[in-house]
Amino acid sequence: MIMTTLLSNTMTAIAQYEIPKPGGSVQLRPLTAQEDAKVYLIQQVGVKEYKQWNRVISAESEWKQEAINRKTGDYCLAQINEESWDAVAQRLDLDYKNDYKDCLELAIIIQEEIGWSAWNSSKHRWGR
Repeated sequence: MIMTTLLSNTMTAIAQYEIPKPGGSVQLRPLTAQEDAKVYLIQQVGVKEYKQWNRVISAESEWKQEAINRKTGDYCLAQINEESWDAVAQRLDLDYKNDYKDCLELAIIIQEEIGWSAWNSSKHRWGR
């Protein structure tokens, strides 16, 4: 079971995966890449905004940083369009195609500039 605890003063997310062991003790394992990306996003946008981001990213890439849509030129967790946003990413020195933190940072910039409409093509799947 994934447990996410938010420390209200710092909005720091701590996620751990508990693996029950005989005798009732618990072993913790490192976060997966997807879990790490989710924790990072919670830290950046907070829990309230994270809920919408989770719906969008789940629909767009199923939280897979390596997701590429060669037909549209969309990359990373947030399926950022290369033609539309590559120049911005380069100017900000964001390697969004390879680094999940850069992908999420650029996605947040996009959302702040033009809103959720940047991901309208997956809107029909946001509620799933």
